[in-house]
Amino acid sequence: VLPTAEEQRRLLESLVRVDNVDKFLHTKFIGAKRFSIAGAESMIALLETLVEEAGEQHAVEGIIMGMAHRGRLN
Repeated sequence: VLPTAEEQRRLLESLVRVDNVDKFLHTKFIGAKRFSIAGAESMIALLETLVEEAGEQHAVEGIIMGMAHRGRLN
């Protein structure tokens, strides 16, 4: 099922916002170690749609997300 034109516009706006934040961080913190969104843009649209649909169609009240730590924990 293809998203409607309105949904496509909303997803595009989300991607543009994420890209702008990524560019800002790159210019503001030159040389600092950071993780870019490059290569994971489709994940933004997937997560946004998943969260929205979970709340609207499945009455999900909360979502907890986590990320594995990349590095040594001393």
